[in-house]
Amino acid sequence: MISAQTLSTSPISPSHIATSPTSGWSLAPNAPLFEALLVVATVCVALAAVWRWRSLGLATRVVSVVLVEVLVVLSVMTYVNRANDVVTTWTSMTGSTSGLTPKTLSQSDGTGSFGNGINRWRRTRRMQAKDRAAADRSTITSISIGGGPTGYDLPAQVYLPGSYDEASSAHRSYPVLELLAGFPGSYLSWSTGLRLKHTLDTLIRTGRMPAVIAVMPSQNPFPPADSECVNADPSVHSDSRAETYLTDDVPTYLAQHYRAAKGRINWVIGGYSTGGYCAANLALRHPDRYASAIALSAYFIGLRDDTTGRLFKDRKEFEANSPQFTIAKPHPKLAFFTIHADDNARDGRASRHFVAAIPASDAHLAMATASGGHTPPVWRVGSRQAFIWLAHLLRHQPGYADR
Repeated sequence: MISAQTLSTSPISPSHIATSPTSGWSLAPNAPLFEALLVVATVCVALAAVWRWRSLGLATRVVSVVLVEVLVVLSVMTYVNRANDVVTTWTSMTGSTSGLTPKTLSQSDGTGSFGNGINRWRRTRRMQAKDRAAADRSTITSISIGGGPTGYDLPAQVYLPGSYDEASSAHRSYPVLELLAGFPGSYLSWSTGLRLKHTLDTLIRTGRMPAVIAVMPSQNPFPPADSECVNADPSVHSDSRAETYLTDDVPTYLAQHYRAAKGRINWVIGGYSTGGYCAANLALRHPDRYASAIALSAYFIGLRDDTTGRLFKDRKEFEANSPQFTIAKPHPKLAFFTIHADDNARDGRASRHFVAAIPASDAHLAMATASGGHTPPVWRVGSRQAFIWLAHLLRHQPGYADR
């Protein structure tokens, strides 16, 4: 979701966001000059059509009307885009990651401990060789995740690494990535727009990370409403319990049907945009379940707008679901990865404010790209960096390795 983010104590709508300083002479998709040229073209075409209307043939009239309508739609879309700095470069519209080399803003391994227990990020050389050899045989399967406290039965996708079905891995458990989408978006977003299979296969094949299970669940029980991954105020919707579904139903299902590793260190929750807010919020609210959170172009203060309705019954619940506020409260060690594009002012402010509040006991890596706006190319680059960093960080923590 394109959502506002400030350090105020209440959500602000996107219409109140100041745009980033794109040059007035630029023809970038979020530039004032580009918007002005579209508006002028729309007016000129409309006036020309009206002026010559009687002399135009039927086919030309139809073409003129359609052209004006297209230009009006493009003008509105450009205005919305410029107001929110979503698409800031033409290359990002093609899905290209060209020019999106991330830079590190700050990094820390933290002073705290993730605790003892089984650490499935750690592998022997034999296990690593097996993962690498089988990497390209991975699969993504569409399933339905039901049961549990909520009783929901919602669609999802599961990524299984190539080594998962090998006989020698029959008793092996795997770390889990629980990946959430933005809004609008769906459980299909990671496998399509963010090309998750290619990213994980490549990193596993090159030894940058161990084989993992990834689950992409539905996070909005009652679409088209945006749940923000929280349990809504019962007085508004008595059965909107997205938080319970994502942190209880989904992990329980994974444990029952797949060889998902136990222990908080083996569970990562991540997402982009709204999904990034969800990841940070749920990790802080359920640190017994997750030890790490990936927040790509995220916001960190609870939201209310036309797509969400009233989610929280009072200010106390609002703040309890705002990572910017809860990050300062005592919690077990967590690892946070954040990334944003510097040409999206809103995302940059949100990320920097949150990272500045992360306590020294937590681990974190904060990165930024120079451009890319609020688009999938930034999230593809960011997710790759996040997986590499977390795999390196977590496999050096205490615990038992697979054999």
